Amino acid sequence: MIKEYQYQKHIRWSQYIIFILCGILAILAFFVMPFFSFIFVLEGVLIWYFLRYMAGIRILLDDDYIVYKYRRGEKRIRFDDISSLKFSSIPYLGGWIKIISKNDTIRLTVVVKNIGDLLQELKIALDKRKRSDCYDEKKFFSFLKTAAYSDQSWARLYEIFWKFVLITIIVVLISFLFSFGFVILGRCDPSTAALMVIISTFYPMVVYIFTEIIFGRRIAKDSNEELFTYPSRDMVYERSIYRKVILYGILFYFIFLIMIILF
Repeated sequence: MIKEYQYQKHIRWSQYIIFILCGILAILAFFVMPFFSFIFVLEGVLIWYFLRYMAGIRILLDDDYIVYKYRRGEKRIRFDDISSLKFSSIPYLGGWIKIISKNDTIRLTVVVKNIGDLLQELKIALDKRKRSDCYDEKKFFSFLKTAAYSDQSWARLYEIFWKFVLITIIVVLISFLFSFGFVILGRCDPSTAALMVIISTFYPMVVYIFTEIIFGRRIAKDSNEELFTYPSRDMVYERSIYRKVILYGILFYFIFLIMIILF
């Protein structure tokens, strides 16, 4: 059965959120500076169009072709006709691959869901036809690791998003209560208390980024260039990392609060 690939689901629903948000900003700006209202409308339309285009993309690899379907049609590139693969990426942050033939070019970003599987399929198809000369092995492998990490990172974010929002709210409330109490007790001034609340807003994000660095290092360490493989997600390992990082994060956060109060 031929597998179909498409962009991550947040691309599909964010097109509407961005459009609505820009519309609200345009309405608010209309009563203050009408020119900015036009800018927000234009920005909303452009972003919506771009995201809508991405949301409509489907990629398939059959026996002889890579098929790139989009809203207005499709591109079909024979594996035998691929002249080169070009990569542009920042390791473990983002990037894209260009699949180039004489008549067509396809560009795919790391936000394609299961893009690691797609890249492995593509390499197998090219190697089967003895076309490994059309790509740089090290660059291809480097892009595979970035793409695999991106895919797994989005999957984790989807799973923990509402927990993350809830934890952020709880941390901010706790920080507010502590800082408000210290102000009443005369242990800190209002500006210091406000600083504590502001920092607490970003603290869960810092903890999240730290966990993602750990998961990225695992991809880098356990991927195999010769086999062109990368490690699949280990849910037990991920839960263990989350528990440890959150525990240490809470500890360091309260130490930080105490240091602000004392010094």
